[in-house]
Parts: sequence; C-alpha cells; structure tokens
Amino acid sequence: MTTDAPAVTPPPAGDYPVRLSIDYAEGPRNRLTTLVRPLLAIPILIVIMLVSGGSGAREVGRGGGFANGRPGSGILMPFAGMPGYGTPMTPETMRAFQGQMPGGMPAVMPAGMPAGMPGASVMPGAGAVGTDGQMRWDGRRGGGAGGFATAGGMLFLPTLLMLVFRRKYPRWWFDWNLELSRFGTRVSSYLMLQRDEYPSTDEAQAVHLDIDYPDATQLNRWLPLVKWLLAIPHYLVLLVLAIGLLLAWIVSWFAILITGRQPRGLFDYIVGVQRWGARVAGYAFMLVTDRYPPFSLK
Repeated sequence: MTTDAPAVTPPPAGDYPVRLSIDYAEGPRNRLTTLVRPLLAIPILIVIMLVSGGSGAREVGRGGGFANGRPGSGILMPFAGMPGYGTPMTPETMRAFQGQMPGGMPAVMPAGMPAGMPGASVMPGAGAVGTDGQMRWDGRRGGGAGGFATAGGMLFLPTLLMLVFRRKYPRWWFDWNLELSRFGTRVSSYLMLQRDEYPSTDEAQAVHLDIDYPDATQLNRWLPLVKWLLAIPHYLVLLVLAIGLLLAWIVSWFAILITGRQPRGLFDYIVGVQRWGARVAGYAFMLVTDRYPPFSLK
C-alpha cells in the first residue's frame, strides 16, 4: 500500500524577505505638481545619481580605475550583458583589488554612515552598481592627481565575495543597500505619481520597504555567483510589465489632472511592479535570500 506524499505549498509572497507597501493617497491630489512632476523631480534625481555614482565617479589616475563606462582595455566581467554589469576590469584593477584586504576583500567606506547616507566615498578596490546600471571601480591604491572619486551604489560585488569566501554579510553594508533602496523607491513613487510629498533622503514617509537581515551562515555559499543568471526569467517579465507601467503612468497623469485622484487599480499595479522588482533586486543583487522571488504583483 502506497501513500501519496503531501503536496508542498509554496510560502505566500507576503512572507518573502523583501516587502514593499506604499500608502494610497485618499484625499485630493495636487494637480499643479502632477502637471510638472518630471521637472520638479530633477533636483532629487541629481541627488540620487550622485549618491549612487551616476555622474560623480571619474577615472582615477592613469591605469587601473574607471568610471561611467569608459574603461581602458581589460578583461570582461563574467556577467557581461546583464542589467547593471558587463563593465571590463583591467588587470591593474584586479591586482589592486586583490591586495586591499585579507582574502581579497575590498575596502569600502561610505561617508556619513548611517545618518541619512547622503553619499559614499569609494576607497581603493571598491565596486558598486549605480542606478544607471554601471559597475564602477577605483582600482588604484591612492596617490597621484585625480586619485579620489565620489561614488556609491548598491554594494553587490563586495557582498558577493564576502559571502563566498567568509560567509559573512557585514551589517553596515546591508544597511547601506537597504537605505539606498528605500531612497530610490521614494523617488520612484514620486515620479510614478503615487505620492505628492517630495522624497526625503532619510524619512520613510508613505513608502515602506522592509528587508530581513540575512544570517549569512544559512545562505548557500556559491549561489550568489549565479543568482543574477537565475533571475533572467524575472528580467524578461519585468520588461513586459514595464510597458504596462508606462501606460499606467500616462493614464494616472490624466486622471489626476481631471479628477484629482489616481485610480486605485493603477496605483496597485504600479506598486506591484515595484514590489516585484524589489524582490528580484533583493535576491539577485542585494543577496539577502536564497528563496527564488515569486512571480507575483502581490
């Protein structure tokens, strides 16, 4: 007599280690700021570009470092062509990187940690992913004209190496990634017409992004090397959802100007896409969980 094994029910999406919710604006919306929202967002977009290294990074010295996608000749990173990666790294940069800390770990020191986290100083051997999708390195050991560059962005490669070689996830690296993600989500919600208050650099406001701090000893040591690859199906789905996101923005813009409100269905769809993207980022780039992100807007 055989007994069928009980069906395994996947955990609900709401239990995922990355959670995002945005408060729906119940009252009348500000038609004037909605009309010129892209113009009003320019200052905060400049701020977030500077924080994430979108325009502040520059080439360091005459050999190893590079920024803004303008490197010299070098080897191609193994994740070429993936979102946010594929920037060549010169041999000089690699040698400098390997010598920064025991075990080849990079040295990264954000400025102003943790209050507000308005920017970061990338020390020699630091790698970061900016909001514009560029991987940036400062490969020199210091010295010489132009030997300093301000940059920032999500700490992906340092975290990956620390997890692989030391099975550790430094708490302040996690806090930096979390606060930068929260800041970016607030700016996104403002641009997507979900809220009228101007994005704060440090206060949560109506945007609630929560990410569980991982126990690095419970994470698979080698999975971070391929998570970006395993997430390819999500990239494809998000590209399709982005088309709907653009249409939702256009309809929301006209709806707010005419009726003073954003349709709740459009609001929920936009939040759902943002939530989906946040889960993928948490899995593939922040490396906070080994659980594969659910294909869900909820």
